[in-house]
Amino acid sequence: MDMQSCNAGYCRLLLKRLGPLRIPVITDSLNNDGHGRILMNSTYFVEYFKNQNSSSDHEVNHTRAGPSLPWALGPFRNDSVGAIRCNCLIILQKWASRARHWPAAEIVEKVIAMGAFVTPIGFKWSEHTILNGGYALILLRRSL
Repeated sequence: MDMQSCNAGYCRLLLKRLGPLRIPVITDSLNNDGHGRILMNSTYFVEYFKNQNSSSDHEVNHTRAGPSLPWALGPFRNDSVGAIRCNCLIILQKWASRARHWPAAEIVEKVIAMGAFVTPIGFKWSEHTILNGGYALILLRRSL
């Protein structure tokens, strides 16, 4: 994860090595940046999920909204967001060290133990928006 050249809350996912499992959403989302680095392309990542077959003939897919792929099935509405779990202890520790009255210290510790996710959303004013991802403390939101 490269956060040096990104705005706060965003990062770039750099490929260090491919593991033995060639997961198509990952391999199909890789992009050469022209400087010898292989990065995750957030647009390709979302498009991979968008191009997967829907589970039902009655499912209605709506227009993409950021990293979200909204869909409906009868009266049920849903948003699907692909995310990658990441080991970003530095980000979590920085978040945890902020002065706060809420949430309680036990919840902060629980969130650090659970980790964070990177979602494929570009910072709209970045010249490299398709190579950015936003990190999210999704599990924090669930805990609260």
